[in-house]
Amino acid sequence: MVWGTGGTGGGGVTDLLNKIRHGNQKCMYILSIRKLTHSNAVEIAKALKENKTIIEFYASGHDIGLEGIQAFSDMLKYNTTIQKLCIGHSSMGDDAISILCNGLMDNTGLIELDLEHKNFGIVGMVCLSNVIKIHPTLQSLNVSRNQLNDDSINLLCQSLQMRQTPLMCIKLDDNSFGLIGVEALSDTFSKCSGAEALSDTFSKCSISLAHNNLTNGQETLGKAIVASNISYINLESCSLSSNFIKSMDEGITQQHLITEINLRHNNLSLDGMKYMENILRNGSQLRKIHLGYNNLQDDGALELVTALQNTNNQLDVLDLSYNNLTCTSIKKIFQLKNIKELLLFKNNLGSGAKNVTEGLMSNTSLEVLDLCVNGLHGEHAACILDCLASNIHLKVLELGGNNLNDVGRASLEKLKVKNPLLNVAVNKKGDGNQN
Repeated sequence: MVWGTGGTGGGGVTDLLNKIRHGNQKCMYILSIRKLTHSNAVEIAKALKENKTIIEFYASGHDIGLEGIQAFSDMLKYNTTIQKLCIGHSSMGDDAISILCNGLMDNTGLIELDLEHKNFGIVGMVCLSNVIKIHPTLQSLNVSRNQLNDDSINLLCQSLQMRQTPLMCIKLDDNSFGLIGVEALSDTFSKCSGAEALSDTFSKCSISLAHNNLTNGQETLGKAIVASNISYINLESCSLSSNFIKSMDEGITQQHLITEINLRHNNLSLDGMKYMENILRNGSQLRKIHLGYNNLQDDGALELVTALQNTNNQLDVLDLSYNNLTCTSIKKIFQLKNIKELLLFKNNLGSGAKNVTEGLMSNTSLEVLDLCVNGLHGEHAACILDCLASNIHLKVLELGGNNLNDVGRASLEKLKVKNPLLNVAVNKKGDGNQN
């Protein structure tokens, strides 16, 4: 792997050209501090045209101009070795994307295309959708942080449905589409279901829609997701309410294929957790649920615990960070038998620590536990640390943001002797109250 960091004044790329022409590296990263000129980009693209070793090329954050984009477009017509490509920066726009797509139309080797934050919209998507329809090897597309509206998403969905093989990873984070776009995506997800979804190839699709306002289409989207081939779905910061969880429940007709779902930073509450049992019962492959930064509170968390217990779900990772949880629900969470990684960052365990120690002592599945910023000051932190002396299963305990003071730190020193294999992370620069 080559990290291009020299030549910060844009004075040449001779070293990089020599590595492209005569080296045997598989990856090349040209960091933004190098300051490529447009002519530098042309030289590099021409050298890559004949290269047979580099499979990953990254030059993101560089303004390489239309001249540079044209050179890379020409290169892509001939180079069949590069599998992962990320070039240019936010100045690219529709014209540059259109030029790049001209080369991609004849390309037969690219697998991953990263066009995040390239400032393009409907015009660029017209050209990109044509590439998506016919490109024989493309599997992953990142078009996050652009200007993709409903019309752009419609074009994207039409091209996805026309492909002979599916894209395995699509990132659409932080764009500008609304209800019509959500409905188009939902329709596309629903059409990638049925018998095809049961094959190994069709059970690994990853979709990221984070940082889009999906409130208006959440019911349609929820039903489509559980009926689709999607295995990973990222819906962080999408303004979803408990109605989304309800719609997922209503859309289930058979075992869904979701293995991981990220619902952090939404507006989920107790009402949504009442519908989790059916989702868990019909989710034999579900291993990771991220529910941090919602409004579950103790009642919502307890509802989720009951659903997990009733379904004996084999969940590995559970994120309940910043949900205003206290010892009332945390005590029950510690009694779950399968969770390996539990994230409880920024809750309110505090003085309730003494009420959860029994469950934590006897827990044999937990390997990673995050209790950062939980009001575990002094003796409350000591309660947690003292009860882990003989727990040989926990590997990592995060306690940053808690004021251990002398009492807690004394317990920490004892724990290091009694359980030296447990890695405990605490504040490095003193104990100030970081709640």
